[in-house]
Amino acid sequence: MENLKENILVKLAQSGNKEAFIALLKSVEKKLFRVASIISPQEADDIIQETFLQAYLSIKKFRGNSSFYTWIYRIMMNIIYKKNRRKKLVFKNYYSTSYLDNEDEELKERLRECLRKLHPMFSEIITLFYFEDYTIKEISELLKIKEGTVKSRLFKAKKLLKKMIEKNEPF
Repeated sequence: MENLKENILVKLAQSGNKEAFIALLKSVEKKLFRVASIISPQEADDIIQETFLQAYLSIKKFRGNSSFYTWIYRIMMNIIYKKNRRKKLVFKNYYSTSYLDNEDEELKERLRECLRKLHPMFSEIITLFYFEDYTIKEISELLKIKEGTVKSRLFKAKKLLKKMIEKNEPF
């Protein structure tokens, strides 16, 4: 969505225009659902519903320092973190390993298993960078962390994945 159009819809939504708010939600719904489905597949619908409700209740607090998507994404991630505070995140076998030969099913399964075991801080970075095609700068802005932090988490996540995969040798 163009920035100007988004800004107009945000202002309208903040003044109580429900159609404008619905248009904003429709512009981000698929992306949010895709991320929620990766992180918490069984609860994705509930997470999206809670996210939309929280966004509706908080729209007047949106200052416009970031895009609407960045703002609502943070709301969604906070909801996910709260829901999963006491239980470990289980990542769906969403992670595409189609770049691997079809014959190497064992490696694919091991990679999926390792991705599910990663700490959410690293899984989120891996998901955004490799599966959602975000740049380091975009991830930095989205998560409100420095680019150097994104790079170091990405490096550490790849290192952890490599170690996890090598731990269960041989292929």
